[in-house]
Amino acid sequence: MKRVLIVEDNRDFHEFYKVVLDTDKLLLRFHTSAVEAIDDVRSTGYDLIILDILMDGHGFNGIGFIWRLRKQLSSRIPVILTTVLDKEICKGIAHLGPFSFLHKPFTADRLLQEVEKYLPA
Repeated sequence: MKRVLIVEDNRDFHEFYKVVLDTDKLLLRFHTSAVEAIDDVRSTGYDLIILDILMDGHGFNGIGFIWRLRKQLSSRIPVILTTVLDKEICKGIAHLGPFSFLHKPFTADRLLQEVEKYLPA
């Protein structure tokens, strides 16, 4: 079973992810705070992270999370970044891959396509 960490402050998206990614092959874990999520990554092995870039009032945002993930933890876990912003906003972190972008709103099919890229069936 593959472990997927989903870091998203909008709980409505949690339900969307649960419905779309509900499979016996994926174990989903949710955090609404990047601070809590980075602490979780320190102690738990994940195969994929789905990460919202914009998170309000939770210590640091998705860009801060990915920087800590790569620089402080030296983790190469693949990340799918989700955002309402243009992906150009993240050019400065391109060297911190591997990751890909999903522009919100995105479809269930598009999410599954990205997940399968990193976690083939």
